[in-house]
Amino acid sequence: MRSACKWLVEGNGDALEFKRRKGTKNTLLSKDGLPLPSGEAALAPLLKGADRPFYARMFCLDHERLRQGGREILGAQDDVGQILFSAGAGIAGLRERLKKLHSDADALWGSRRASHRKYFHVEDRLKTADSALREHTVTASRWNELKTALDSVNEAYQDLEIEMETKTAEARKLNRIRRVCRDVQKHAELSRRIGELGEVVSLPQDASLLLNEALNADSHAQTRLAALTEQIEALGKERAALSTQAPGTYRTRTDSPSR
Repeated sequence: MRSACKWLVEGNGDALEFKRRKGTKNTLLSKDGLPLPSGEAALAPLLKGADRPFYARMFCLDHERLRQGGREILGAQDDVGQILFSAGAGIAGLRERLKKLHSDADALWGSRRASHRKYFHVEDRLKTADSALREHTVTASRWNELKTALDSVNEAYQDLEIEMETKTAEARKLNRIRRVCRDVQKHAELSRRIGELGEVVSLPQDASLLLNEALNADSHAQTRLAALTEQIEALGKERAALSTQAPGTYRTRTDSPSR
């Protein structure tokens, strides 16, 4: 069985009696020889931050530790190094400034993604921009595909233009037919009626003049006929009057029929 050293540590009004044995695990034992449940954490409140690295740095100095301590002072990696470096360099508030720098650095970037870190906001914007760029970037194969589609569309457009011109010409023709349809039907009807009249007698060139003269002569004849008809009626009345007179009496005639 391994031997163990007995210790008593006091601080802040508390005391802890424990044993330390050799080993790599559960080396801190209670006074009864059982491993402490909290392990090394049981000593932290009593040591006030004086952990193993602090003890080695302050009380275990050798050539290698002296060289390492110098590097730590230059790097100011812990509180003691910061204090010594600040005092030697005449820089006050180095610790606060380092905390401010660490805080600013943490707000910019960290190993884990966080909403308050600006790097990840910019990274999201960059990814969005890259995605938009990929969507709007036309590759050679895509360009050829679009060019082929454009040529097909232009060819179809030209075919439609030709068809539109043909349909427009047909529409103009139909409109002309519609405008003259009634006249054509009327002409056909007149032609049919003329055909029903049979053969037409040829008239002389002065037929119109002769027709007018004949109409004028007919008009004069109608007038003369009307006048003669009146005279005949008057003579008829006189004749009737003569037939009703007594025998041997005669009536003097005052007028005579005009010739």
